[in-house]
Order: sequence, then structure tokens, then C-alpha cells
Amino acid sequence: MPFTLSHTVAVLPLREIKILSLTGLIIGSMTPDFEYFLRMSLKSEFSHEFLGVFYFDLPVGIAICFIYHQLCKEFIIDNSPPYIFKRMVKFREFKWMPYFKQNALWIILSVLIGTLTHVFWDSFTHGNGLMVKVLPFLKTRIPVLDTSYPIFYMFQHISTAIGLILFFYWFSKLEKSGEKNKGSSLMTVLFLVIAVMIFVIRMIIMSENKEVKIGHVIVITISAIVYSTIISSVIHKYRLRKNPSKR
Repeated sequence: MPFTLSHTVAVLPLREIKILSLTGLIIGSMTPDFEYFLRMSLKSEFSHEFLGVFYFDLPVGIAICFIYHQLCKEFIIDNSPPYIFKRMVKFREFKWMPYFKQNALWIILSVLIGTLTHVFWDSFTHGNGLMVKVLPFLKTRIPVLDTSYPIFYMFQHISTAIGLILFFYWFSKLEKSGEKNKGSSLMTVLFLVIAVMIFVIRMIIMSENKEVKIGHVIVITISAIVYSTIISSVIHKYRLRKNPSKR
């Protein structure tokens, strides 16, 4: 699969359409891969299928929007490196609930659009993808050194690289704030410890049942980061409530 973050570049041109939600577009563009992260395994049964877009991706994408804004946003921004913090801090005080109440339908549409761009992109990069079936030449194997790869597989990795480059270029152009990071070294260490623990436990469990491949390692790493972020965000919220001056 193309790296999850790369999918965001497909929706970035739509950010100029003011009625659409940038949160919904970006999260929607990554949501189909969350089936991998929820399972902590390189297995997707329905999130990349057309019907799955509506009964899995759409509700999960909306839920992730709420989890990000209502739970994780402060932790992520406050404890991010200065390069990220200076470009993200302006979004920290964004009030999600009032915005959602006024723009619910547009947010739902944004998540749906983002999800569809992901599924369409992946249809070119998977052997069982719709566009690979429609365009058989994508299965043509191209010699590379002493082996060969199908075009769809090469497109998967090339599009991932291009997507990441474009995403980081866009991110680098975001307006920077002069505000200093409010993060806690303790929270950063806690986040890393939790992530490593989750990663190690899942790797041990998986290695007992199947051969662990690089794809599994990538998915488990991202999954561990996601779950650690949620757990750490709960702790961060609790600390802020006990000591509001840290906001």
C-alpha cells in the first residue's frame, strides 16, 4: 500500500474550497488504512471496498475527526518538535464542536471525498485493485536489476515517495508562529515508552503465529504510535485539567 500519509496530497488542492473541511479531507484520505491499524496487521477486508467506504470508512473517519480535535490535538501539538509546533500551534485553539454543529454535512462530505481519493489511488497500486483489472498493462513486469516488478507495484512506491515529498513541501510552507513549545519531556518519554511496549507485545504475538514481514513491521509501528497517542492524550488532558496554567 502507498504510505498512509502520502494519500493526503490527493486532497490538498481541495483545501481552497472553503465549504469543505480540511480536517475531514485529510483524515478521510487516510481512513481506509485504519483497518490495518485497528487490527495491527496487514489485513484489510472491507475498508478498501466500495461498500466499506460507507459502513466502515465514513463512520470511522468521522470518529477520528472527533478523537483528534476533542482528545489528541493538544497533546500532539504541545509535544511536537519545534519545526512542527510552530506550524501547528495556530490550530490548537480551534473549536471543533461549534464548527461541527454548523457544518456537519460538509464535514461528512469532506471525509467521504477524502476516503474515495484513497480507494481510487489504491485501485492503481494493488494487484486486485479495480483499475489494475480494468487496465491489464499495469500488471506488466518491468525489469529492475536482476529481477522484475509489475507496474502497479512500482507505481505504489513511486507515488508514495512523490506524495511524501509534496506533503512535506506543503507543510513547510505553512505560516510559522513565534510561540515556544509548551511540551513536557515527561510526556514525550511516556509516549515513547507506551509505543515501544505496544510494538514489542504485538510483534511477539504475531511472530508466534506467522512470518513477520516488513509490511507488518510498518503497520505495527504506526499502530503503536496511534494507540500510544490516544493513551498519552488522555493523560495529557488529565494533567491540563489539574493544572490549567499549562495550557
